[in-house]
Amino acid sequence: MPAEPTPSAPTAPDAFPTYSQWLARHNDGDLVDLLWRLRAFHPGGLSVGGSRGSSAAVLGAVTDITALRRLTALDLAVLQALVIAGAAVDPVTSEDLVGELDELFDLAGTPATHRPDASAIDATVHSLAGWGLVFGPELSLTGPAPTSVATPAATPAAPPAAPPAAPGQIMVPSHMPPLFAGVTDIPWVLVDGYRCPVPTADLAGTLAELPARQRRLLQTLEASGGIGHSATLNDPERPLAKMIAAGLLDQVDDQTARLSPRVAASIADRVVPSPGGDFRPTGQTAADDAPSAQHNQDARDRTDGAAVSRVVDTTRQVAEQIADATVRQVTAAGEGLDVRVVDVRALAADLATYMTTFIATPALEDARRTVTDADALIAATPVFQGSYSGLFKMFFDALDMKSLAGIPVTMVATAGTARHSMVLDFAVRPLLSFLHAVVLPTGVFVDTAEFGADSALPRRVATAAGELAEQLTSVVSGVAGFTGSTETREPAEGDATAGEGVDGAAPEGADFHVPAGGFAALLAGHSGE
Repeated sequence: MPAEPTPSAPTAPDAFPTYSQWLARHNDGDLVDLLWRLRAFHPGGLSVGGSRGSSAAVLGAVTDITALRRLTALDLAVLQALVIAGAAVDPVTSEDLVGELDELFDLAGTPATHRPDASAIDATVHSLAGWGLVFGPELSLTGPAPTSVATPAATPAAPPAAPPAAPGQIMVPSHMPPLFAGVTDIPWVLVDGYRCPVPTADLAGTLAELPARQRRLLQTLEASGGIGHSATLNDPERPLAKMIAAGLLDQVDDQTARLSPRVAASIADRVVPSPGGDFRPTGQTAADDAPSAQHNQDARDRTDGAAVSRVVDTTRQVAEQIADATVRQVTAAGEGLDVRVVDVRALAADLATYMTTFIATPALEDARRTVTDADALIAATPVFQGSYSGLFKMFFDALDMKSLAGIPVTMVATAGTARHSMVLDFAVRPLLSFLHAVVLPTGVFVDTAEFGADSALPRRVATAAGELAEQLTSVVSGVAGFTGSTETREPAEGDATAGEGVDGAAPEGADFHVPAGGFAALLAGHSGE
């Protein structure tokens, strides 16, 4: 029997509903579905009894910090713009929302290529309504699904996705604004937090060149929530004002400064977002950008727009931390290393096509070639239903059985709870071993409770990167006769004794063996060219 709508107080046809009235418009099945989805982001669960008995009180928990971590950068930008526009008090139109977003992007210095279009903004509003984070007469918990962004990998014959319906007037719950205040202790939710203009590649060096006192001040701010107060912020000769001018601090008001989240990420040795941020919809990649000489470096330094705020993209952050640490170690050994990312989410349609027709699209073929031609891999997956994700498995199912033979692989997995910590050894390692990969001993598992906290994650990342760098820089082959081979043979008559000098005595510290027939045999058939 279909669930009956929850009874609610009658409202005038043209009246804007309260948050409780909006929730009450949905049937019990929709509300239960939302509660079940929210449990994934609230390890302690959501109680529906006692003092939290009303649906508004229960669902109000979606706007806490734990829930915000699953959102994309665009989701957070829309929420911040709505809060600034006063949507907690009065309804805000779509036009007002777009105007506030433009002002925020201008303040952050977001490049035009990294801004969303109107259709993406509308789709984001509907998506946020599906989580109870915004509400309005034209919005619903079961509203239109977010419009997927077309990519070059899409099947040419597929019709373009219909644009989402206009969201109409929008409000946010009354408990939302404190999370987006200028002095919030979670500044990564703020669009203007990305306004530090220092290029990612130069940020660490810029911080290192600061006077010791200023470096200690920034480190103290990073460890204490990022907010500081001083009466000297407007004095251009004082250190704080100089750091504000350099973009390392953001000035909130005349006496309050906030550490830039980009600076905080660099100090904590986390993945640093791009200057100005990236607010394109998830799935729209850097391929849309104009080519540049810095493209490869930018692709490695840049995080996905959702990487700092969405649980599933914690996976990519950890993988990029390992990649960056590996690059540093390989570079220190005098070698070069090019890092490329294969995001299987962007290949979802291609993998589905391959699984039903066994025909690889050009995009999938290119991704397979990138993986199988690599000198090493970092294989990263979020945990779903106690194992690797379906897309992760589908991609490896699309590879030949021995396509990873001899390739060293570091495993990475992330989950919402430490109970899944054995997934690397019980699921990921057997899969990669079946493909004949050289699976390295240290896998990195991260549950979201420890990500960004004071944990052992940096040490595990360093260990995994060290193992991978050692594989990339070790000598794996050599010219016969000059390797340190321990293989022995019976010497033929007239041969020099292996490891001996001309006078028959083995030279001290010798690490070579004379081949059969002497060095003349080694050089036979070589022209010297």
